[in-house]
Amino acid sequence: MKRRAVSSRRPAGGGISSWTGGSEPAPPCQTEIPRLHLGMTALALLLAACTSPVYVDRGVAEEAPPLALNAVSFHLSEAWAARPPSCVAVLPLTGPEGEAAVDPARIEAVRRAIHAHLAPQGRRDVKPARVDFILDRLTAAQREDRAEIGRALKCEALISGQVTESGRQFLGVYSRVAVGAQLRMVRAGTGDVLWEGSHVATLHAGGLPVSPIGVAMGIFEAARNMDDEQVLRATDDLARRLVSTIPDSGIVALDDPAEPPAPVRAQPLSPEAPRKAGLEAFLDETAAQPPDERRARLIQALELGRFGDMARVPLLDALVATPGARPEDFLRYTDALAEAGDYAGALARAEQAVARDDSLASAHFAVGRMRIKLGEPARAESHIIRAVALEGGNGTFLNGLGYVNSLQGRGERALAAYDMAIRANPANGFAYYNSGVILLGQGDRKAAADAFYGAGLAYVRTGHYGQAGKALADLKDLSGPGLDLAREIDTIQGALAALEKKG
Repeated sequence: MKRRAVSSRRPAGGGISSWTGGSEPAPPCQTEIPRLHLGMTALALLLAACTSPVYVDRGVAEEAPPLALNAVSFHLSEAWAARPPSCVAVLPLTGPEGEAAVDPARIEAVRRAIHAHLAPQGRRDVKPARVDFILDRLTAAQREDRAEIGRALKCEALISGQVTESGRQFLGVYSRVAVGAQLRMVRAGTGDVLWEGSHVATLHAGGLPVSPIGVAMGIFEAARNMDDEQVLRATDDLARRLVSTIPDSGIVALDDPAEPPAPVRAQPLSPEAPRKAGLEAFLDETAAQPPDERRARLIQALELGRFGDMARVPLLDALVATPGARPEDFLRYTDALAEAGDYAGALARAEQAVARDDSLASAHFAVGRMRIKLGEPARAESHIIRAVALEGGNGTFLNGLGYVNSLQGRGERALAAYDMAIRANPANGFAYYNSGVILLGQGDRKAAADAFYGAGLAYVRTGHYGQAGKALADLKDLSGPGLDLAREIDTIQGALAALEKKG
């Protein structure tokens, strides 16, 4: 999923550049410029801290200039140029040990931010939860074998590496927030290095005071820079800048009709710690209650996260074991397992929901969706059709019908289903975008451009700005002699710029 090659937006010639990837904002520079008597060295450091990122292709330039404190270092290998990967998975990242150790939650936040920025590109990706689920089922020896991991994930390229730092420094009138990483992408089957990138994203605040007021303001700005929100911002800056150096090689259909693309944002730094305290007593207490009351209390505990993430499975097990358990209870379990990357387990629960109520459209759709995720579109089709027959005005179900037809090479049927999906929901970016992919494959560039434009507008309306940016990039690629898309490009570009100003 899908954006454009970095080479089309980066100045020709490679090497050292102050290119910022299009709309990259300059880092906030809240430092005060000191008087000359404070020394040229301090002034140089402050000015360097306020520069925009400098992109350094290590294949062209040996090193960044002395003041490039915000350098994004990267290199694409000849192996990439020969055959760009069709799928990329981000493996769990590592961190330094000892006193420089980084909290595991922050390491995972960087990993998920990298995945989020890769997801809109024109290739298949594997969600981190699915990666972790598969890795947990490999032996220790298999987890050390990149080829084995690639086969298990059915993915050609793997990203691994280290989060070098993620933290804050506070020096009274000056503070620094920094998140850094060194990453490498390899072809799973051969071990060939495809891409490497390293960067430390920093946010500075405060400065060298020249008056009592300056001292007070410096302390205030420096303290404000220490919020968790600033670390999240630096995490997102790091991921965005590194991923912007990875070329986008094509246009690929969106692959999950039930899951709208998540807005690109860094994950929370300190997710709630898993816990089970009091769970056993709660389960014993509810087991003695009437089924309806027991069910209501179990659902409430799940929705409130009362016992933490570790309690999810025991609570769901108790829910579906409750006498008279409803199909919706099994679908709740389906969603939890799918979110955790266990597609086979999710399928089993969805099939149990169908067995309890064959007239429940959402249960049939869940079976079809999991069959698609497991690479079984032919077996998914009957359930998707059944869901649409039961609830024909559901845009998500119609998305599934379009997608399952496209997977089996039936483009016209897919387009018809997507057209119905758009009529059911005019803000259906999935249907617009996948229609564009099919039409482009059929050679109808004008109709494809119309569909991508519709997708861009729909995604702006629904707040999925990464996907809107992807549609915009596709329009730019299609625009040219015989197909002037300047108006469409300006419209989406303007909408995204306005949203960026709003923050």
